[in-house]
Amino acid sequence: KLFHRCRPTMSLLGKRSLRTRNLTGNKSSTLVSQSDSSLYRILNEAGLRLSGNRGKPNELDIDQAVFKFKLSQKLQQELAHETVDKICNGFLKYIEKPVCFSQCLSSTWLSSSSSSSTSVAQESVARLLLSVESLQPKMVVILLEKLPEFMEDSLRDDSLTKEEFHQLPRLILSQLKWLDCVVDGKELCGKLLEILTIAPVELKRDMISSLPEILDDSSHRIAAVHLKDLLQEDSQLTSAIIDCFTNLHLSDDLTIDILEAALQRVASADLADLPSLLGFIMQSALALDTEDIILQLREKLALPSTFVAPLISSTPRSKRARGSQGGNECMVFDSLRSLICFQTKIADGWIKVIQGIESAEQHKVVDIFVLFILHSIGSRKKSVEILFKNKIKSGLFTEELIGEAFGTQVQALQGCFLSILALAEVLMRSTIGVVQSFAGVLYQHIFTCFDVYCQQEVVGTLVSHIGSGVSAEANAALEVLDVLVNAKLQAVQRFTLIIKGLLDYLNQMDGVQIRKLYGILITLSFCGEESAASSVQDEIHTVIRKQLSHVDSKYRKMGIIGAVMIIKKVGQAINDYTVIGELDSTHLGGSSQREPITFTNNSVQFKQVIPVLKMLLDMCSRSVDSLVLFYDEMASVISTSSIDHGIIDYISKKITSDFQDFYLVESESVPPKVSVSDIPLKYMYGLDSSDEASIALNLLPLVLKQTQNSAASLRCVPSHFHLMQTAEAALHNGSLEGIDALLGCSIVSCSCDFDYYKLTLSQRETICFMLFHLINWFRQVITTFSTEKDPDMRAKVVMRLQTITELQRLLEEWINATPTFLQALASLYGEKSALLLLSGGGGRKGKKSGSASTSKIDSTNIGEKDVTASLDKTSANVSSSVKAFMQLFWRPLGLSVFHVFNYDILQNPVVESCTEHAQLDKEVKVGPDQLLFLLQDLYNKLKQAIPTFPGNKFVSAKSVNSGGFSMGTQFDAKDLATLVAGVMKVFSQKLDECSAYFQSQVSDNDGMEDCLIATSSNDLASVMYQQFKLILQIMSSVLSWSKLSQPDNLKILKDFCMAFNGSADSHQVTLEQAAKTAIRYVGTFSVCLPNLSCAHVLVKTLVVLINITKAVALKDFVAELSGKLLKKCWQGDETTQQRNEAISYLLKYHVAWSNDGLEKIEVICANAIPATLEEAEVDDDKYQSLSSQTLPCYYRVMMAELVNHLKTVRASSEEDSQKLMQLEISARILCMMIQVVKAFDKRSVLGIALRCGQQYVDTFLKCSMPFLDTQFRNNKDEVLQLLKSLQQSTRSMQHFCTHSKVHQDVTLTQHVPALKKSLERLLFRVKDMLCKHDCEGAFWIGNLKNRDLQGNEILSQSQSVVNVTNQESCAPSEEGDKVSSSCSEQVVDDVDEILSLDEE
Repeated sequence: KLFHRCRPTMSLLGKRSLRTRNLTGNKSSTLVSQSDSSLYRILNEAGLRLSGNRGKPNELDIDQAVFKFKLSQKLQQELAHETVDKICNGFLKYIEKPVCFSQCLSSTWLSSSSSSSTSVAQESVARLLLSVESLQPKMVVILLEKLPEFMEDSLRDDSLTKEEFHQLPRLILSQLKWLDCVVDGKELCGKLLEILTIAPVELKRDMISSLPEILDDSSHRIAAVHLKDLLQEDSQLTSAIIDCFTNLHLSDDLTIDILEAALQRVASADLADLPSLLGFIMQSALALDTEDIILQLREKLALPSTFVAPLISSTPRSKRARGSQGGNECMVFDSLRSLICFQTKIADGWIKVIQGIESAEQHKVVDIFVLFILHSIGSRKKSVEILFKNKIKSGLFTEELIGEAFGTQVQALQGCFLSILALAEVLMRSTIGVVQSFAGVLYQHIFTCFDVYCQQEVVGTLVSHIGSGVSAEANAALEVLDVLVNAKLQAVQRFTLIIKGLLDYLNQMDGVQIRKLYGILITLSFCGEESAASSVQDEIHTVIRKQLSHVDSKYRKMGIIGAVMIIKKVGQAINDYTVIGELDSTHLGGSSQREPITFTNNSVQFKQVIPVLKMLLDMCSRSVDSLVLFYDEMASVISTSSIDHGIIDYISKKITSDFQDFYLVESESVPPKVSVSDIPLKYMYGLDSSDEASIALNLLPLVLKQTQNSAASLRCVPSHFHLMQTAEAALHNGSLEGIDALLGCSIVSCSCDFDYYKLTLSQRETICFMLFHLINWFRQVITTFSTEKDPDMRAKVVMRLQTITELQRLLEEWINATPTFLQALASLYGEKSALLLLSGGGGRKGKKSGSASTSKIDSTNIGEKDVTASLDKTSANVSSSVKAFMQLFWRPLGLSVFHVFNYDILQNPVVESCTEHAQLDKEVKVGPDQLLFLLQDLYNKLKQAIPTFPGNKFVSAKSVNSGGFSMGTQFDAKDLATLVAGVMKVFSQKLDECSAYFQSQVSDNDGMEDCLIATSSNDLASVMYQQFKLILQIMSSVLSWSKLSQPDNLKILKDFCMAFNGSADSHQVTLEQAAKTAIRYVGTFSVCLPNLSCAHVLVKTLVVLINITKAVALKDFVAELSGKLLKKCWQGDETTQQRNEAISYLLKYHVAWSNDGLEKIEVICANAIPATLEEAEVDDDKYQSLSSQTLPCYYRVMMAELVNHLKTVRASSEEDSQKLMQLEISARILCMMIQVVKAFDKRSVLGIALRCGQQYVDTFLKCSMPFLDTQFRNNKDEVLQLLKSLQQSTRSMQHFCTHSKVHQDVTLTQHVPALKKSLERLLFRVKDMLCKHDCEGAFWIGNLKNRDLQGNEILSQSQSVVNVTNQESCAPSEEGDKVSSSCSEQVVDDVDEILSLDEE
């Protein structure tokens, strides 16, 4: 076995090795004996005595340096070859015994008789012999041959212990380290690498680690090449090989090869090997292209991921899963941290790489880690925060990415806790909703994943956000805290006392925030475990009672919200929670299968809940505002929570009785003959037959006697009915049979067929208030009954909807005739600040006009002239401003009302019984006006609910009515998206109808332009246009919802797309297929768009749909479509800003999503722009949207896309020759763009050229110059031609700078310094590239002459002086003064250097 093990070693070591080994055999014992004695003799003469005993070390009589010198002299005096053989053969025989060999590898000792003053311990025998140059080659062979004998435990004899046996290979390697002189370095390296191939893994690691200490510099390349191959073959040696590379002297080309091998190893490396790999790669990147190496590293680096538990899961994260690889994870994280923190170039490289990523799919977890590390560096905090915000706003950093980051490296991330918390705090203070939402996700993950200390810090920070006084910041923080309370109730309850301190900040909160805060506090104190709950409960009760009894309505509203939240939580706790305190867990709920269980007077729950309700009703009955708020709050709680039926039954009986007493009267067959305030009363708007009609809403009499503090005020009617309907539905499983008579009941009102001029101002106000309350009543009625299945009920709902649109049009007419109504309405609702909307934002002007009107007009009769003057003053401002004002006071429609979209044509249920009108249609359907009314309301709701969509201009985030205290306008984005997806079938049909209408108009009027002129006064055309645009805007806004692409919402997205897939089965169609069909279907509407605004919205919808469904194959389809739209001649009433915005959007995607964007830009520059400037004839291929007015818009977009394209060339997968060609085309197009400025020398275009030119140069330096460095040697001519093309543009840019300074245009000159700096950087960067390739002689710097935009030379100061002197010699002095004066106006301060040849 021993022979078999040593056999490959002998074949590797060669003939010399074999001959030496044969000298030790039994057949040559005489020779061995002679060699052995010769060894003793020679060593003794030199001063070394071999011991041969286990316990006694080898001894030196003299110092080791003297011994080496004497032995070397001995070998020189005798026959060197024979003496060397004798010593080596004798040494080989001597070390056959493992004990002797071990002693030869151990330190020698100076004998007691030695007079040396050095240390007693000296070098080992083997080390002393290796230090002699003539002995070193053979001694190296002997020692390395012994290594295989100690590789396996089976070769060990009894003379050595196991520890001593395992230590011998390391002792052998230690003899070869740090030799004073290596005689044959290549031979030594070769022998080591040969032994390395057969050594076990542990010994291989030791040998590889020892290589830098054994080999001389001449052998480092050989060893590095071998280790590079070994790195790819054996993953167990990764760390040892990488550590060895860091200590070897390597050439640049070999470093690049090794770096590529290391990058290949990253993807499959063990987690324990990643720190050393990352360190080597990053250190190597310092001397090379850092950004390119970081890009490659990101692609290869895949950090291990573990299961990410959802935030709402009750199962705790496994400690074993967290700690099994925690140490290695922390090592990787610490390695990245040390490299980034202490190497500025690496940190800059990471930031630039992350900035350059423009796709959410390309971002990785490591990007988040690196940014967290960079944020911990004080000097980089601001830049990282800005980068985070930009990435979040553009949708590149997603919540899924953050979740993956916290799911993979929790233990490592906890080391950056303070930095992450500070970053989340900054993001939460942003004014952008999507950034605040992202910060909320950060807070949630920190609280869920980190320890108790971190959780306390998170809660404290959230409390600071809530108390900051900034509404948006407080809303976002409250939302996060609410999510944490619902998901981690027990964890948050530890910090109840901290959260309770927010009660001190109620005064600065709006209704939405108060509602959320009370919900959080009541959940923490009334539900879950009893821990300091009683004291918090007592404090909450005390605060609420004080608020309810306060004289200020604002505090009463706070108390109402708090009391209703207590009812909600206590009533919900009976069924769902373990209730704290006096409440027990008795189940008192009911279901549709059994009789509802009600409270008894003796139950504890009845004693707690019902008194609170009675107190609320008593307190609220004193104020209309309080009563309205209580009704809406209670209705919302009943509809969204599982409140016990006993509580609901009590509420239902109370409010139903009050509603009948306050608002209803028994209808009579004959209308009343009496009149109030000289206005005749009559029963109107009844939809029931005479047999069914038994009740009527007593509207107009209540309008005439309405007061602010009356419980029977008409302001309460919609809210009162809302609560009554909600309670009825909850008690009867959704059935409204008990109150369905209110849908078609008559209204006690009056006819509006009056002459404005014959009524007093007071009477006109009364009619306006009647119409206003009537509309609000009908709005609540259709919200209540729109979900009914009965055809007659549905028909009545549609008829009520028709009545609403008619009444709103009638109210607008009466408002024109009643200038004081709007102010009276604002006073009634306590919203006087809303009057500012009537002046279009001009608060002082509106206030002044309002005060003037109130001072001049009173309730007395006024003359006809005064009425006419008032009408003339107000009629001009009534349209949009009045609609915006009235939007604040309309009763909000519920989401259920949009079920009307799905109604079919219905039979009119009152045709036979109604006698009010002479003619009624037998069929009832939703008309264009009603559809437009619903679409506009749905669009307004989407603008409020989806934060990524531009906010509503006239509806604030605090919700309509009472500063955010109403529940009516709070709609969830997911509910709205689900609703829109459900009615998209109807929307697609409406789009088809609008499209068919527009096409018919085009065919009837010989083209779109004639069609627009012919139908400009057509009401139907206007309505169809508005419907078409609103549907597209609704689609775009829903698709813009940032959470639509989340897994939970993909069904909504698929339902949305399936609406355009006909009758296809959704189970057999994938989301991608449905999206492609939807995109092409919507694209077909482009042939009949009425104006540019619709084109803008259409393309925007397609873009959002492609982005969210990842249907990248259809990008070219959108690019083509955008090009066709740009080639149309649009006529419309858009403003200049709207027109430019639409053209910019269309052109951006026409170029960016085209297969060859550069070609599109080149065609526009070469053909379209010159034709526009020359006013050539219009042809089919001309961009008719391009004109002298829109040229700056075109120019800006094309320059921006040219810069964006330049960023992508280097990272593309094309061949190098194709990349060079792309860069050449880009430089040529830039030159063409610069020439446009000379032909169209407008200030706006020149400013764009200066700003975008600087961006182009900077991008060229960053993305293109490193690529040109690698291509210069092989493609010198192409690179030089590229630089010459670029040179023409840079020279013109310099002329632009001169022109700006000469004309002293501040707007233009502010761009000059940055552009000059970029041009100077380009100058020296090109020089650096030429110097690297030994071509510095081909480069020199010249001084450009100062020229204007047209290339005419501008005389400098010195030239003007020379000209003046010459003219003075041949002209009178007066003429000379004139020339001097004219030249002095063209003085240029300096001469600028630029990349160019001298201009002689």
